[in-house]
Amino acid sequence: MEKRKQAGLTLLEMMVVVAIIGLLVAFVAPQVFSGKDGAAYKLAEAQIRTLEHSVERFNLDNGRYPTNAEGLAALVPPPPANLPHYDPRGYEKFVPHDPWDHPYVYSSDGRDFRIVSFGRDGVPGGDAYDADLDSATIGRPKA
Repeated sequence: MEKRKQAGLTLLEMMVVVAIIGLLVAFVAPQVFSGKDGAAYKLAEAQIRTLEHSVERFNLDNGRYPTNAEGLAALVPPPPANLPHYDPRGYEKFVPHDPWDHPYVYSSDGRDFRIVSFGRDGVPGGDAYDADLDSATIGRPKA
């Protein structure tokens, strides 16, 4: 009698391959996803710094910061009323949302301003990647 060659994998071999793939996913996936959160956090910091520079340019040209009512929308043309020195190109092409698709929160008391992202969770407070990013603590030196 002639023995036939068997093609393919046995059930045991298949289980070993699936177990190895599962272990790889278990160790690699957290590294990949934590890197994504870190990149989003750094992007939010960079966007806040860019918006800060635009607000400062608005202030230099117009002698005041955008009001709370105008908000960051004042950086995008058309200009708010009664601003003869507003840069006709505007200060931003558009005002982005943070990397978690939440709008940045702008506030001004007339002498200074703040731009805040509430982080990944979109609510005030939080830890790690849910923590708030505030222009008062990043990007600008303390007075």
